Amino acid sequence: MRKGFVVLLSAVLFASLLVPNSAWARRIVSSGSVTITLAPPGTLTSQLVVTVVETNIDAAGGENAQVSTTLPLFGGLYTFPFFVNKETTANVPRDFDSVMFIVNTTDVSQFPFLTVRNASGTVVATIEIVGGVAPRGTRNVRLSDILP
Repeated sequence: MRKGFVVLLSAVLFASLLVPNSAWARRIVSSGSVTITLAPPGTLTSQLVVTVVETNIDAAGGENAQVSTTLPLFGGLYTFPFFVNKETTANVPRDFDSVMFIVNTTDVSQFPFLTVRNASGTVVATIEIVGGVAPRGTRNVRLSDILP
């Protein structure tokens, strides 16, 4: 019984070596909006400055910034559109991702929540930034890492 299990396990492991890496690849394609709020009972006014950078991978494999948006927008709006078309296993030419840089402008830690909606407005993820953003600190969040 044990010998049969070892033979089967060895065969499975050997077969996994024969499968090309691209077979394990996963592409994330999504667009929609992200809204940033503070953990209850916090109200977001001007405690955070968020810069959103849309990046793409060129043919040489380098990452280039294309579009940049700084929040809050007029009226204190902390919502921005995002676009992701990214291979999760490696940088591939024509990959496109959204990266947020969240800056805390206060002398106390802030705990932002990110609500990600798809193009039809359905909530696909709600993320709390673990540990928050330190006083006068910066955190970056790559949307391709948090999308399901």
